[in-house]
Amino acid sequence: MKEQNDFQKTLFTDLTNIVKNSSGEFLTKDYNIEGHPNLIYRVFTYMIPRFSDFKNPNGLNCRGTMFLVNKETGEAQLVALPMKKFFSLGEGEKEDLAIKIEDAKHAYIKEDGSLLTSYISPIDGKVKLKSKNVPEYLNKDAVMKSVSDALFAELQEISESGISVDLELTTPENRVMMEYSDYNVHVLKARSLETGEYIDIRSKEFAEKYPVIAEHLVKEVPVSSVDINRKDIEGYVLEFADGRLLKIKTIPYLSIVSVISIQDLNKEGENLYRAALDEVLDEVRSMFVYKARSPNYNLDQRLANVDKVEAYAKRTYHDMVKKVNELYESNKHLERGDFARAVKDEKQLMPLLMQLYTGGKADYKQTAIKIYAKNALK
Repeated sequence: MKEQNDFQKTLFTDLTNIVKNSSGEFLTKDYNIEGHPNLIYRVFTYMIPRFSDFKNPNGLNCRGTMFLVNKETGEAQLVALPMKKFFSLGEGEKEDLAIKIEDAKHAYIKEDGSLLTSYISPIDGKVKLKSKNVPEYLNKDAVMKSVSDALFAELQEISESGISVDLELTTPENRVMMEYSDYNVHVLKARSLETGEYIDIRSKEFAEKYPVIAEHLVKEVPVSSVDINRKDIEGYVLEFADGRLLKIKTIPYLSIVSVISIQDLNKEGENLYRAALDEVLDEVRSMFVYKARSPNYNLDQRLANVDKVEAYAKRTYHDMVKKVNELYESNKHLERGDFARAVKDEKQLMPLLMQLYTGGKADYKQTAIKIYAKNALK
């Protein structure tokens, strides 16, 4: 285990306390390392957090930050540090609604793919690419088709120097909403593991040292060219003079991704609940902000409904997960018939509990939607 500096020690302590004191919106996922029974990878992540949950600034680092942890000694070594979470228009402070696009210093194309972060495996010394929740991105074939040997070589070199690089993976098979015909990666940001500071990846010096990485930088466009009606992209990331980032989604993209029927107010609560569990409420908020340009549109009420359902979804989902896991852990040693009898009073949760017992895929999300969505705004 490498000796950790004050920043790294404080980050681990802060993230651990954030998870400990949360109501389930922040969590850790531990992964065993084959051949090393005393070591685990611990990933700090989140599920249905509200903007107000990020009062501790380090909560923004619960976006896949990963440590190597010694289970016996408790020692922790920072190995991957993704970019901090940032918000979409309408998701953060109310002051964001007054932001003018032309006030941004930079504008970048927002790709619609999967976020990957580079790190050096302390086990074999090779560069790996992790996703938000797992130590290594599961679709290795897509990675191999998207990342050239030359790019891997530079990612190995820069990661060995103590820098994590964030990349957006876009492929024909890895479709989120937008369609891509080719396999590509787009370099977004890079952070120092020593300080947490961002590296200037657009400087001349960086391009000279890492020319292949520089060739893959996400496209920057003139701020004056930002067009929220553009149909071929997800949107833009605006960067302001103080380093603050803000996502702006295009209206066509929001129309595609929005799981809420803007016109059907009778199902607003149910659809918002689905959006909360799908983690697309930021898109819904942005759509409401855009729709506010229409006459007689009550933006405050719509955003208040989003906040209400978000709080309800967070509470009901996390309470359900906790209850299901406790019931399963308490009875998993029983024979199948005895297990079924032990949990039979939980009729709504019974299918989910049996999925866990038989080793099947436990669909927490759909179970929660079936039980709770209809009452989201009641």
